[in-house]
Amino acid sequence: MFQREFEDTGNIKDFAVWAADFIDNLPVGMYRTTLEGELIFCNWAFARLLGYDEAHSLQDFQVGELFPRKAERGDFIRHVLDKGKAQHYRMQLLQKNGELLTCSTTARAVLNDDGQVTYIDGVMVSVEETDKAQAAVMGSSSTYDRIFAYMRLDPDGTIENTNERAVSFFGSSIQSDSEAQSLYSFVVTDHRDKLSGLLDSVGKQEHTLDVVPLMDEKGTMRQMECQASAVYLLNGEYKIDFLCRDVSRTLESLRKSQAEERFQGVQEMAGGIAHNMNQPLTIMNNLVSDLTSTLSSEDSDVQEKLDRIQNQLHKLNSIAEKIRSVKQYKSIHYLLGEKIIDLDQMS
Repeated sequence: MFQREFEDTGNIKDFAVWAADFIDNLPVGMYRTTLEGELIFCNWAFARLLGYDEAHSLQDFQVGELFPRKAERGDFIRHVLDKGKAQHYRMQLLQKNGELLTCSTTARAVLNDDGQVTYIDGVMVSVEETDKAQAAVMGSSSTYDRIFAYMRLDPDGTIENTNERAVSFFGSSIQSDSEAQSLYSFVVTDHRDKLSGLLDSVGKQEHTLDVVPLMDEKGTMRQMECQASAVYLLNGEYKIDFLCRDVSRTLESLRKSQAEERFQGVQEMAGGIAHNMNQPLTIMNNLVSDLTSTLSSEDSDVQEKLDRIQNQLHKLNSIAEKIRSVKQYKSIHYLLGEKIIDLDQMS
């Protein structure tokens, strides 16, 4: 949009200057490298993270020299090539003064017209301040800490660390010093596969979201909205940041709301059916009455049959009235696993 405005005024050079200034002043480091490791581009924030005053100081720099172990860059490149991207991938890089910088990068592979990977584009931040902020949040009585139970997990579900909300919800045993607890011990048996699928997908998608039934410290099943994301370590392995909050009341409220909407639809349909039944029933009742009035005492067999028809019409009238005035109903099992409304239980 901004480029079009510059093009309309013929000031495309001004746009190039504006774009370069915009990128250079972003608060996160941006970079582009080749697969071989040549740094094609970086902004000022990237250079500053590494202790350089100017971005052009890193022109044609070989990023492999930033890694204390050359194999670590190979692990990162393989991760990007395997998944097409990397999210919040942690690594350590050597700063200009020789000190180690722990940083987090999110990057993607850039393909050419032939589908070959030519560049790695990414952004990078120092995780030192991020970790301090997270530690402050986890150790505080903030709104976040009151709502979300937080756990740091191994990929197999073993609990390494928790916040206060997790302890209050799952009980003090979740922080046992003598024996590591597994999140699976708090899962309702029939839903272990659901949690397993959630945690397994973290390594593939790096962020997942689902509702999983978990048991609180009293053994009560709660519907928990769970978020899991991968946090990659320096050795290429990952841990799982697991957040969950109780949405049982929300889901129950939603279930009731949906049930009320369905019942309103049932009432409207029932009213329409009853209305359309009443007219032919009225005509049939009148015809039977007219026929009965024309019979003589010698037509007893016909009279008996008309009485039976009249009786069935009265039953249909009663059913139509029940349908019209339905306030609540129960379902019963029918053929082939289907359910139908029990008219005898309708009121």
